[in-house]
Amino acid sequence: MLNPNADRDIALVTQYAKDITAGNTDQARRQLAANYRSYGPGARDSANVDQWLGIWSERYKMQQDRKITVYASLATRVKEGPLKGDWVMLWFDYSALSVSEGKPVTVPVQLTVKVDNGKIVQERMYYDGLSPLIGLGWTVAPPQTAKK
Repeated sequence: MLNPNADRDIALVTQYAKDITAGNTDQARRQLAANYRSYGPGARDSANVDQWLGIWSERYKMQQDRKITVYASLATRVKEGPLKGDWVMLWFDYSALSVSEGKPVTVPVQLTVKVDNGKIVQERMYYDGLSPLIGLGWTVAPPQTAKK
């Protein structure tokens, strides 16, 4: 079902992604509900508001020139079941300069967010974890196998 608040919710999630990427943690905090939880490879198992912003604070030390380029969004409403509610999916590229390597990296990201009463209550972030490593010059090799 279509989310009747699609435009508002997409704008909220897009601004949140831009704020957290830019280091505007005070603004990002205002967009999160008190019972907010983050799940996914971007956080250890799950994280509350303070834990999640702490994870980003560590990223800020390792990255410069962070930005996102949003290329698609979708808002939907789940009518029943454990995922009932209004959801926004945002697809974007996250790019930054690695401080330690001095190299730029770009990571494709899919962010799925549950919105309730104009606040973000749940977030699941999925990204290609290999992209930044390849961007930093890492290579992938098959495992060594014993010769018979």
